[in-house]
Amino acid sequence: MEYPSNEELTPVYTEFVKVLLSHPNFAGGKMASSSKKIAQFLIELYSTVRSKFSIDDHSHYLFTPRDITGLCFNLLRYDIPEA
Repeated sequence: MEYPSNEELTPVYTEFVKVLLSHPNFAGGKMASSSKKIAQFLIELYSTVRSKFSIDDHSHYLFTPRDITGLCFNLLRYDIPEA
């Protein structure tokens, strides 16, 4: 089974990031409007890492969309004050 394409991942992670950025820790929830750009960046980062670090090189180089989800949840570790 193939992993979803970047185009298929974009709407999923845009909504996911939007919900996370609506959290009051992120400038009072005002960063939710940046969710598409952030989601696209995370997906692009995932694609780049996945292409440069192949499982054919080393068996522990297995990157899945779950890694994007982990990056999203790690955003909750930060307090971003309102400007």
